[in-house]
Parts: sequence; C-alpha cells; structure tokens
Amino acid sequence: MINVYLTNLAKYNEGELIGKWIELPMDSDELQAEIDEVLGEDEEYFITDYENDFGIRVEEYTNIHRLNEQAEKLSEIVKYNSEEVIKAAIDNYGSLEEAFEKLEEGDFSVLFDVDDEEDLGYAMVDEGYFGIEVPDALRNYLDYETIGREATHSGWAIYEDLNIAICWY
Repeated sequence: MINVYLTNLAKYNEGELIGKWIELPMDSDELQAEIDEVLGEDEEYFITDYENDFGIRVEEYTNIHRLNEQAEKLSEIVKYNSEEVIKAAIDNYGSLEEAFEKLEEGDFSVLFDVDDEEDLGYAMVDEGYFGIEVPDALRNYLDYETIGREATHSGWAIYEDLNIAICWY
C-alpha cells in the first residue's frame, strides 16, 4: 500500500546512509522491530523516500506509526472502492482522515469513463440520473455538454486524469 524508506537520522548526519524500505501496513510489533533495526542505538529516524499508488504525500518526519495506521485503514478501503475513487477522495479532501471517512460512509456517486462535461452529460442520461428513461428518438436533441456543465455547478467534479466524475454528498 505505502512504501517508505526509513533512514537513521544520526548516521545520516554523520555522512552514512543507514536505512531500508518498509512496506506498510504491517503488524505494529513488526514495525517496531524494523525501526529498531534501522536505528540501532540511535533515537531518530526520518523518511527519505516513499511510494504509493494513491497520491498520498509523506513528509520526512511523518510519524511512522500513524502512517502505518493510515495504511491499514487504506487496505480496508481498497476492498470497497476503486483506485480512481480513492485518489479522487484524497485529492478532494484536505486530510486522509476526511477522505477515508467519506469513502467509508459511501455518500457519493461516481461515473466512470468521463473526461469532460459532455461525457458527464451522456453518463448521467445513460444512468438515469434524472429519474426517467430518455427515449432513443430524443437523445439526439439533448445538449449533453450543457447537462454536464450544469451538473458540475450542482456538485459533480470531473477528474480528467482519473477518467471519472464524482458527486460528494
């Protein structure tokens, strides 16, 4: 889920790079053993690199135990949400906690294969968001771009890079 390169700060300040990649989440006792292995007799660590598929930013002095808890929560959320939806939530909300809470509540609508307002309009009509089945004979007369534009004024957000649109309630 989240990989971090944990580095011994004291050794780093002495010009020596002592550290290792740690894959989160993991059992808290295992995590402490990994930290102890990197630190030895020293007391401080920092994160020199990180990688994840969700756009989660990790700062140098992020608390590794808290990050491990977040990774654990993320591993649960992944079971019920697509990677794109998780990325959008993280992008949309200021904190991971807020994004995770919204995803756990499930109080949102998502439409896939949406790149722009016109795609959003088509998807909303196709999915019946207006409570009616639009007859095929009328579909050519609809202004899908305007429908999508109005939807974005009513709470829908288009994530072009993710190819989805979401309305967070």
